[in-house]
Amino acid sequence: MSQEVDGVPEETTTNSEPPESETEESKCAEFEEKYKRALADYINLERRTEATIRDGINQKVDAIMRDFLSIYDDFERARDAYKAQNIDTEGLDSVLKNATTMLTKNNVTPMNAVGAILDTNLHEPMRMVENSDYEENTVINELRKGYIINDRVLRTALVEVSTKGEQ
Repeated sequence: MSQEVDGVPEETTTNSEPPESETEESKCAEFEEKYKRALADYINLERRTEATIRDGINQKVDAIMRDFLSIYDDFERARDAYKAQNIDTEGLDSVLKNATTMLTKNNVTPMNAVGAILDTNLHEPMRMVENSDYEENTVINELRKGYIINDRVLRTALVEVSTKGEQ
């Protein structure tokens, strides 16, 4: 019903806005959605950051271990040269034993390449050798030992690989 005030009809006010509780509920739902998105973004950022840090640490450890392996190889060559000249290698053997223990403690393990089929992820072929005693692309000699650290390649093995000769 409309009433007249001073000859002008007054319309009954109809509230087109939703009740206050509905507005509050929609605001609450909106904030909850924003919170969930922000939390998901934070969790993803945390995971990416952890992965980046872990990768950076692994790269540094790998670089140090590769440098150490070069020194380790030098000690092995020195020991082998001394043995070939019948010189006592007891001191070098002790150093190499300690170095091997340190590598093992840090999950660095040597690859066994000889006899394996060439895998360019693990082996770096340096020479192809005709050899009918082996299957094609079989590693027949290691020129430099390869190593694995925590299930990833630390250093590829330098190898000689068999090829079939003309028959």
